[in-house]
Amino acid sequence: MVDELQKNLGQVSVITGTLKISRSFPIISLDFFKSLTLVQGVSSPDSIKKVQYSLEILENENLQKLFPTDSKVCLN
Repeated sequence: MVDELQKNLGQVSVITGTLKISRSFPIISLDFFKSLTLVQGVSSPDSIKKVQYSLEILENENLQKLFPTDSKVCLN
């Protein structure tokens, strides 16, 4: 599973919305985001959701590490 995540998400460098990791029990690290530098947390003007977060991590019992130690991920 991690190989597929890295293959499909490894080149993502900017996320304009929210990065939400929820109930993803097989994931122990977010290392597969090799190129991620910025998570903006910008909501669309039509959004009915009032509170907007850059990063939401919910119910991930096996998650031990967020991003690679050499990464410079900025959460706005």
